[in-house]
Amino acid sequence: MKTISNIDRLDLVTGFRDIIAKLAVDSERPWKLKRRFSELIGRLPMHGTAPSTSNEEVLGERIGIDALTYHVDCLTHLDWEDPAARQKVRFHLLLAGSALDRVEPSFVPLVSIVIAVTNGREGIPSTIDSCVRQSHPSLEIVVVDAGSMDGTSGVVASLPGPIHLIRLEDPNIAAARNRGIREANGDFIHFLEAGDELVPTAIADKLGSWGECPDARLCYTPQSSKGSVSLDVVPFRQRQEDLGDVRSPLGDAILSACSRFPFAYSTVLTPRWYLDLVGPFDEEMRGGEEARYWFRMARNGLKVSALRTAKTMCTPRESADLGEEIVAAIDADLKNANDLACEPRLYRYVVSLLARATWLLDKAFDENVSQERIEAFHRRFLDLESTIGRGPSAEGLTALLLDQLVFMLRQKQQQTNDATRPMLRLWHEREEQLLDRITGVSYLTGSDLRRWLPDLPPRPFADLRRSEQIALKFALEQLQVSLVLGELPIRFRSLERVAADYPGHPYERYWSGAFRLAHLIGDEAARTIVRQKFYRSGWQFLGRARRVMQFREAV
Repeated sequence: MKTISNIDRLDLVTGFRDIIAKLAVDSERPWKLKRRFSELIGRLPMHGTAPSTSNEEVLGERIGIDALTYHVDCLTHLDWEDPAARQKVRFHLLLAGSALDRVEPSFVPLVSIVIAVTNGREGIPSTIDSCVRQSHPSLEIVVVDAGSMDGTSGVVASLPGPIHLIRLEDPNIAAARNRGIREANGDFIHFLEAGDELVPTAIADKLGSWGECPDARLCYTPQSSKGSVSLDVVPFRQRQEDLGDVRSPLGDAILSACSRFPFAYSTVLTPRWYLDLVGPFDEEMRGGEEARYWFRMARNGLKVSALRTAKTMCTPRESADLGEEIVAAIDADLKNANDLACEPRLYRYVVSLLARATWLLDKAFDENVSQERIEAFHRRFLDLESTIGRGPSAEGLTALLLDQLVFMLRQKQQQTNDATRPMLRLWHEREEQLLDRITGVSYLTGSDLRRWLPDLPPRPFADLRRSEQIALKFALEQLQVSLVLGELPIRFRSLERVAADYPGHPYERYWSGAFRLAHLIGDEAARTIVRQKFYRSGWQFLGRARRVMQFREAV
C-alpha cells in the first residue's frame, strides 16, 4: 500500500495550517483556499488502513477507512463558498491535520464547555474546577446564569480560568443553553450542569474517539454518581442507556430517543457545526427540552460513538415535582410524534413515542396531576392519532394503527378493575377511535407485511439474537390482529412458514390466538390450517368477539 512520504506529510501539515489561519481571517476567497487544498492532496493516496478495532474503550460503528482519508474526502465535496458550511470545513481541516500531526497546536480543536445554571451557587465551583483541570490544552468555559437568586454569578466571577459569564433575567434553561451555544467559540461543544464534574481526561478521551469513528456526530459516556444515591433512583430526565442495550443509540438513534432517555446531558460532546444543523433547544418548553433535542438530533442523521467507562460524575437530583417532570416528558413525546405524523417512513417510531407517552399519562394520574391536564393530553392523543396518515401516502399506516391498538389493549389489561378509575374511560375512548380508523383502512401495504414478518434468516429460534427473537414475537402478535383485515389463508400460510423456519419457537399462544380469531370470523379455510398446524389452548389477548366480527363485516 502506498503511504505518505515524510516530505509530503510535512507539506500537508504546513499547507493545512496556512489554510486554517486564512479561513479564520477571511484573507482569501474560499474558492482559492479550496484550490490550494486540492493541490496539496494531489499526492495523497485516497485510501488508508481501517481504524484500529482493538481499542475496546471506543464503542461505535467503524467506517473502514482511516480518519485522514475520511476528512479529506469530506473537504473535497464540501462547498467552501457556502457561509453555512464554513464551520464544517474548519472541523474537517482540524481533524485531518490532527491525523497527520497530533502535536501541532494549529490542529488542536477549541472545546467550549457550556454550563446553563439557575441557583447553582453550591455546585458550580467544583464543576468549573473540574473543567479547568482538563488535560486538553484548548478550552473555554461558557457559564450562562439564568435568573439565579442565590448569588451564582458572583461566585462564578470570582473563580479563575477561561470563563465567559453571561447573565439572563429569565430562568429558562433552554434559552440559557441556546445563548451559551451562540456565544461559544469552540469547534466542539460539551454540555455540563452545575454540580457535575468531569474527570481530568474526559475531553481528551472523547476527542480521541473521532480517530476511531471519524464520521461520528456525538460522543457520550456512562455517568457515575458523586454521592451515595444509586443512579437507578435518579429521576427520568437523568437516566441513560446501558451501552449494551438493544435500544442503545449506538444502533438506532431514533428508536433510542423514542423509547428511553438516551444520554445524560453532562456526558455529551458534539461538533459545533452539527449543533448549528440541528437548531436550538425548544424555548417554549420548561422541562423535557433535552429529550426533545436528542430526538431532533436523531432525525438529523445522528451517528453516535461512546466510551465504555464513565467520564462524568453526576450529582443525583431529586425531582422537586415528579408530576411536573412526567408532564414535561409527555409533552416532549407528543411533540416528537407530531413531527413524524407526515413521514410514513418513520411511522414505526410513532408507536414507541405514543406507547411511552401513554404509560406516562397513567403515571401522571398516580402522581395526582390534575384531571384537567390529563384530559388536555388525552385530547392531544386523539387529535394526533386522527391526523396520522392523512397525507398523500399512507404506506405502513395499517401497521401503525394496529400497533397502537395492541398497546392500548395491553394497557387496559394492566389497569385496575376499579370501574370508577377515570383513566379507564380515556382508554376506552381512545380505543374506539383506533378501531374506527382501522375499519376505514381498505388496503394493506408492503410496509405492513414487512413489519409483521421481518426478514430474518431461517434457523432455530434459540439461535436467534435477542433482538431478532423480540422482533419475531412482535411480528406474530401483529399477524393475530391483522386477521381481522381479511386475506386470512395467506396470513395463515405465513404463520405456517414461520413455524417451519423457526423450530422451537416458544410463542405458540400466538398461533392459538390466530385459531380463535379465525373461528370467530368464520373463515373455514383459515381455521382448518390453524387447527392442523398450530392449535393450542385458549388465547386471552383481544377477547372482544363481537367487536372482531364487526371488524370483519366493516372491512
